[in-house]
Amino acid sequence: MQKEIKIEITLLKKFFNKKCSKQEQEIVINWFVDAAYEQKLSFILKRHWDEIEYNSDDLDEATEKVLNKIHHQINLEKFDEQQNTPWLKKASFYYSKIAAVLLIPIFIYTLHSVLNKDTINNNLIELQNQTEAYAKIVSPLGARTHFTLPDGSSGWLNSGSTLEFPVIFTGKQRNLKLTGEAWFDVIKNPEIPFVVDAAGIDVIALGTKFNVLAYPDDNFVDITLESGKVIVKRKVLFKNKLIAELNPGDKVKILKDDFNPKKDSKVETKNFTSWRKGTLIIRKEKMKEVVKRLERWYNVTIKIEDKEIEEYVYRATFQDETIDEILNYLKLTSPIDYKIKARKTNVEGTLEKKEITLFINN
Repeated sequence: MQKEIKIEITLLKKFFNKKCSKQEQEIVINWFVDAAYEQKLSFILKRHWDEIEYNSDDLDEATEKVLNKIHHQINLEKFDEQQNTPWLKKASFYYSKIAAVLLIPIFIYTLHSVLNKDTINNNLIELQNQTEAYAKIVSPLGARTHFTLPDGSSGWLNSGSTLEFPVIFTGKQRNLKLTGEAWFDVIKNPEIPFVVDAAGIDVIALGTKFNVLAYPDDNFVDITLESGKVIVKRKVLFKNKLIAELNPGDKVKILKDDFNPKKDSKVETKNFTSWRKGTLIIRKEKMKEVVKRLERWYNVTIKIEDKEIEEYVYRATFQDETIDEILNYLKLTSPIDYKIKARKTNVEGTLEKKEITLFINN
């Protein structure tokens, strides 16, 4: 017989005001522990969040920030649900700088501070043993997203990238998983290294600023160090093998099918990190790589009709230019022309991606 999913908002209100009896606290904690309640609990919290009050004087600073972030996220979701016009949906999607945080796992974190220390019971301990709460930040195509991590470290996610991490850093390492590109400004903690897993490559830092490029459709991982020091390891037969140590100004390129990384020293780090400030710097890059960057940067599709274009080498700096302005620049400075396919409206009422074809202008 299927369990009846019943959650009382009145009991949740009592819980956040620390007015529950021990028995009532166990009931509420069980709602968070049991996955069967997750959907219903999420719905109730979103619907009644404005009715839930808590005394901020009883909460530590970190917990109050988390609760405020959840409140902001709920309001953001309500705002998104109210958008009926395609252009407004698109604008909200593009300009959003809010990290998409999983609602229920963050509440698991707040239990530590909402409950008195002497009331933390076996249910909560069981929850910690069963599962680790994770959050996931997604940066949409054509956008850049700022983020702040539980330890105070911060950074930027580039277009089409995701970052996964525990809601609370526990254990001997601060572990994160990156898909795409990110720039990190890491809070120093010699006792707990900061470890970014990017396509099987571990970038280990204590307190530093660095950039990691690891898109799935690339056959390499790039790491550029601005300050501090990082150690780079690779997973080989269930072991982590040291493959590089980077000092400020160092950059290493690791091919996914090669164990001999290419390391460069004293590079212009801004060439590889300025994207976070809205500047696209191209230095002696082949057109086939430039195209990838432009596709991600502007959320467009670019096809190369004549293969010899792929080997053309370019140098340029773009800031705030539109894709049309960049295409005109290419046309003026090289024997390249382009054509843009007429965009169609899909079933959702939004326009399809802009499709561009490059060819040699004879």
